[in-house]
Parts: sequence; structure tokens; C-alpha cells
Amino acid sequence: MKHFLLTDAPDPAGCYRITGNDYHYLARVRRLKIGAEFHAVTPDGTAVRLRVREIDDSCITTESIFIDQKPEELPRILLFQALPKSAAMDMIVRQAAEAGVVEIFPFISGFSVPKESEGKVERWSRIIKAARQQSGSPVPTKIHDPASFSGMLNRWNDIQTRYNSSVGLLLDPESAEKDPFHHYLTPVPDCVVLAVGPEGGFSPAESKQFRDAGFHPARLGNTILRADTASVAAVAVVRLILLESPTLSY
Repeated sequence: MKHFLLTDAPDPAGCYRITGNDYHYLARVRRLKIGAEFHAVTPDGTAVRLRVREIDDSCITTESIFIDQKPEELPRILLFQALPKSAAMDMIVRQAAEAGVVEIFPFISGFSVPKESEGKVERWSRIIKAARQQSGSPVPTKIHDPASFSGMLNRWNDIQTRYNSSVGLLLDPESAEKDPFHHYLTPVPDCVVLAVGPEGGFSPAESKQFRDAGFHPARLGNTILRADTASVAAVAVVRLILLESPTLSY
């Protein structure tokens, strides 16, 4: 179901005041009128249904007419994405947001195109917002500034201290390991981090650094996938395994 992403909490009277670009989208693009109703999600992920109460030249005021329970959360899925070409990265960001990835960490590997990352975080954030509104994902996907390879490994260390249990999976089509994704996700961890390379993948030295840091090599079959295909396929596999895990109450 499509929904609108609210960026602010309600006022003391329980109303939401929508201004700026969001006002333009609702008033000029969707052309909502007084009395119109639409689905929205609050900053904490709660689903609400809103009714337009007032419209002026720069603000729409809405009131809540239905508040749903905040949805139960799967274990966090995080994506470490080595920067591919710009168009591929845009697609990866959009698909990751639609699939409920919590955080995206772009980084520069040996085969990345680092110049493609300049000034892109704001653009990627807009892509995420549009993808969430279109798909109905309640997960507030966040994208970080691109990091160096060593900076990415430092972020992995931070993640391991942030969660009680975390698993790092390295997509490596050259890996000889045969263990399926299920093997690494049983028992269910609090957090799953997927590391995916750019066009050309990771170098042998980079793969070794990942393994030394505690990542487990994993494969998606016997074919070599494009960077944008590999990311969304890996996220989908992990998400399906987590959703179907008998240890979760879904």
C-alpha cells in the first residue's frame, strides 16, 4: 500500500502540519482537498490514516483518524555496497529501500568509481523517500556518506558492538564454500550485514580482509550477477529466510 512519509511529530492537538516540498507534493501533485484521506507513516514507523483539515498557501494541516500499531520488526538488514556506476547505485538504493534495508553503507573498493559518489547522498535520500512511499515500506532506510575501505571495516566493528549478535555475509562468486544462507542465519541474529562489490567484484586481497574481519563468503548460485542484481537478490534471500524462521513470532 502506498503511504506518505511524515517527517515531524504531531502538534499537542494531535495534528500534523505539512510544509515545504511535502506540501507541494500533496497540494499540487496529488491535489488533495479538505476532507481527503490518505495513509501515512510517522517518523517512528507507526501507520496512520490522516484527513486533511485545512489548506493554505504554504501548509496542509491534517488530523489522525486511525492509528495502527507499529509493525513488528525483523532483525536488521544492513548493506555494505562498494560503489558501482551511478545508475547501478541509484537502482540498488531504490531496491534496498523497497526491501526494508535499515542502513546502506556505500564505500570505495578497488574497482569502484569514486568520483560517481560526489554529492550523491542527498539524491540517494530522495530516491529512498520515493521508494518507501511507493512500496509502503515502514522501515526508515538510512544511507551514509561513502567511506574508504578501511572506514567501512571500522563501521563493521561499530556494528558488532551495537548489536548482541551480528552476522556478516560477503557475496563472493569465487568462494569455494558451500554453506547455504540458512547456515549463517540459524539461530537468527539481531543484525545481518551484506557486503556486495561493484562491477568487477572484490579483489582477492579485499576478500581476504573481509574474511579476516569475520565475514562469511556466500554465493547466490553458480552464475555471476550484476552488482545491482546481486544486492537485491541477497537482500531478498535473507529477508525471506528471516520471515520464515520458526524462531520469530510472525
